[in-house]
Amino acid sequence: DEHGRIDVLYPPLWEEVKLMPAEIKTIAPYLVNGDFVKTDLGNGIFAATWKYQKSVLTIIVNSGHYGTHLDPANNDSNTRSVSLPLPTGCSGLAKNLFLNRPGTMTFSEGKLQGTTNLLDVQVYTLDSN
Repeated sequence: DEHGRIDVLYPPLWEEVKLMPAEIKTIAPYLVNGDFVKTDLGNGIFAATWKYQKSVLTIIVNSGHYGTHLDPANNDSNTRSVSLPLPTGCSGLAKNLFLNRPGTMTFSEGKLQGTTNLLDVQVYTLDSN
C-alpha cells in the first residue's frame, strides 16, 4: 500500500520467502565460483551439484510432474526414492545445510540416497578433495 506494507495473502509462503536471502547468501560462493552439473533423475526429480574448493553443494528438487500450478491433481504426492551419483572424491556425511528444510538423504558408496516428498527442496554439502 502507500505506506510500504505488504498484504500477505498466504502467510506460510511469505515466511519462506523471508528466509531466501540468507539461504542464497550461504550458497552464493558455490553458485558463482563452483563447477556446475545438472542431473534429471526422472519422475519429476532434478538435482544440481556445484564443486567448489574442497566441498560439494547438492540441491535436490521434487517438482512432481507439474506442467502447471493449476493442476495439482495430476501429481503423485507419494514419497519418491532418490539415488544421485556425486562427483568423485566426495566423502564424509551429507550435511543438511538448512535445518528448516527436509533432510532425508545419506551419502554412501558415492551416491546421495534417500527419499523426497512432492515439492521438497533438499540442500546438502559434502567434503571433497
